[in-house]
Order: sequence, then structure tokens, then C-alpha cells
Amino acid sequence: MKRMISLLSALICICSIAGCAAETPPQSPVAFYYRCSEIGLGAPDGVMQAEQRDAAGHEDDYEYLLNIYVKGPKSSHLAPTFPLGTKVLRFSLENNRASITLSDNFSILTGMDLTVACVCLTRTVIEMTGCEQVTLRARTTNLDGNKFITFGKDSYLLLDSYPTKK
Repeated sequence: MKRMISLLSALICICSIAGCAAETPPQSPVAFYYRCSEIGLGAPDGVMQAEQRDAAGHEDDYEYLLNIYVKGPKSSHLAPTFPLGTKVLRFSLENNRASITLSDNFSILTGMDLTVACVCLTRTVIEMTGCEQVTLRARTTNLDGNKFITFGKDSYLLLDSYPTKK
């Protein structure tokens, strides 16, 4: 009987500790979009997925939130989208257009990696701010040969399905 009570007590302690370790839902959620670790073609957002973070106290401090964002995802199901050490140096929002200047190490990305990073960042900024267009640039270097890259809501395809042949 003592053994049963001890076992039950231990189980209750373990359950209460596990309950304390559970993550609390964000009070002021913001969606950060990152590249998926495993790409799922043929589904909406097959290349990227949102990770919910808490913006409590910083809801309108977009530069602060984006600097947290570029550090990378917490989830192991998502992959780092930006080179290590990438920082948002400047953020402005005027006339439904966001302009972001990133540190030069962002320009290390080229081709598809740059496109995915730009789309993830654009989707994050559009949902966070409600703007319609995002212009990205590195501080002193070009992005894949361009001084800047601009994306809007209609600039990228979110469903990558292909028609099947009959």
C-alpha cells in the first residue's frame, strides 16, 4: 500500500512539473513565417509555415519584432531562413509600403534561398502591419544583382499544385 501511495505521489509530482513546463499561449500573437524543414509541395504555404510568437508590449515596434524574427524559428519543424547574424537596420512604413534595410550578410543569399527568405519576410511584414508592399535591401551590397527587391501580396504563389494529365 505504501508503495502504491509513493508511486501515485511521484506521478502527481511529475504531472504537475510537466504542466508547469507547458508553453503558455501568446497574449499578443504575431505570425513569423519561416522556411519549412521539409517542403510539402501541392499544399498552400508548402514551402513556409507560421510560428506564433508573443509581441506583448512591442505590437507596434516592428523593427524590434523583425530583429527577433531574423534570429530564426524556435520550432525544429522550421529551418533558419536568414544567414546567422542578420539584423534589421532600418524599418519604415509609409502609404501602405514597408521598407526594410538589412545587414549586408543578408546578401549572401542568392537564387531560391533569397526568394524564399524574401517571401517569408514579406508575408510576416504584411500580416504584422497590414501593408501591401515590402521593399528589401541590404545596407551596402546588392541582393542577387539588384539594389532592392519588392514583393506584394500578389507577387508570389502560395499554392504550388500542378494539374494532372488525363
